[in-house]
Amino acid sequence: MIAVELREIKESEIGKVKELRDYAFRVPASGGEDDFNYWVQNARRLGLFYGEHLLAQVLTYPLSVSILGERFSMGGIAYVASFPEFRNGGLITRLMTESLVRMRDAGQLVSYLSPFSIPFYRRFGYEVFTEKVELEIPSHALPDMGTVPGRVMRLTSKDGTGISVVRELYNRLALTKKKRYDDA
Repeated sequence: MIAVELREIKESEIGKVKELRDYAFRVPASGGEDDFNYWVQNARRLGLFYGEHLLAQVLTYPLSVSILGERFSMGGIAYVASFPEFRNGGLITRLMTESLVRMRDAGQLVSYLSPFSIPFYRRFGYEVFTEKVELEIPSHALPDMGTVPGRVMRLTSKDGTGISVVRELYNRLALTKKKRYDDA
């Protein structure tokens, strides 16, 4: 195997992250490029390099999660990828191991990801705790609820206000659930 350097991916190298993302996943980021740019700017970006060439990467998002009303720092793993000519050489194992060490050191004792291979990520201690199910219901099949109070607002993440409104609402609702669990 060639000698590679494990290091943080510099801001000036984000184009390399996008190049590997586009090659490995071949689908646009679900929230669009603005959303991807926000997250890649705020993630811990680890990469394995051969000279200036990015061979493999893992991004860790600095998040938090509420579990039974208690908040925990959480590392969200995303865009784990390597170019095919460098697969099966242990690069991703090396990156994931280092990412987990850095999460622990940062106090992120919980980590979530959406795995391409459940057995692969089980080696790092991950386990399935939910399944994603998509269901499409035509609007004419939904019951007429009449007029309901409130309003719908379209928010964006471009100026940061959209995410702050969602975060505030989530925090308010997630923290009130603790009483429901305690009363059970």
